[in-house]
Amino acid sequence: MGSAFSVNYAYLMKIAPDSEEVQCKLLRTTTRWITIASVVLVGIEFVVIPAYLAYLATGTAEAVSTAGNMMGEFGLMFVLRLVLAFVGMVLVGLFLYQTSVSPGKEKLMSSLMYGTFVLVFVAELMGRYLFYATHVQIGV
Repeated sequence: MGSAFSVNYAYLMKIAPDSEEVQCKLLRTTTRWITIASVVLVGIEFVVIPAYLAYLATGTAEAVSTAGNMMGEFGLMFVLRLVLAFVGMVLVGLFLYQTSVSPGKEKLMSSLMYGTFVLVFVAELMGRYLFYATHVQIGV
């Protein structure tokens, strides 16, 4: 959503430059709240993932096999996914929040927003791949 707001801001500045003050304030405010929500959600994800892996490791034979795949063969990709999500939302998010507090830094804020989007998007693609790649079929 933050990247979409940044694209919308750039578009509105081209067609209606007289609305810059209102649009800047809107972009900065929404960016701050999106950043706060994202950091909180990544924090929740870092609590849920170990619980999910523990649940898999103590479940059925298929679940244990899935956990083994996730920590074994796909372990590096799993860790890389978590690192990308952390860097994208927490570290870049903190810079993004700090930038959104200061007026006049909308271009830098948009660049940070696009970078964050790319990092988190790649992490989520890796997560989808891991979900399907570590799946152990039950039955037919």
